[in-house]
Amino acid sequence: MTNERRVIEIDDAVPASPRREVIVRPGYDCIRNPCGKNGCGKSPGAGHGIHCDEWVYLVRGDEGDCTLSLLVFSGVWPVTVPTAALGTIAFPRGADISLHCSFPTGDDDDAGRECEWVRGGRCWLYGSTSLGAMDFMKEFFVMEHGKDQREPFWRAMEDRFTESAGPVRRRLN
Repeated sequence: MTNERRVIEIDDAVPASPRREVIVRPGYDCIRNPCGKNGCGKSPGAGHGIHCDEWVYLVRGDEGDCTLSLLVFSGVWPVTVPTAALGTIAFPRGADISLHCSFPTGDDDDAGRECEWVRGGRCWLYGSTSLGAMDFMKEFFVMEHGKDQREPFWRAMEDRFTESAGPVRRRLN
């Protein structure tokens, strides 16, 4: 398992907007190839198991105070993972859609969490939902495009960003 991130080209036909980004987090097979972190492969029960590549789609606000993220489990597995271990779940699969804001988004007093997607490095989540991610995928994600989604997908992400961030920002005023 590695913590490396790769930013990929979004769409050759449309110039990439500075507000849009796709991050590919590589999958891992810590059963057959332990990463060694936190005792993985050394201590019983400390293995991370297996996981496919994750695709994270981001739409960042111009002010840097809010970012919408869509986490997708890709179904792209390390070559060491046997086909029998993969089960019958359909991929790609929406895992989470969330608005990350650099300010508290509700009535809670928590301290937020570390976050590299908003200015200040700390965020509070708003509207985080896995069911919402699956619904968004059904409506806007084109399976044939894989990680390289086209302009209609990105417009839908930007619309969702505007719908979510607007009310949260108004609470501050």
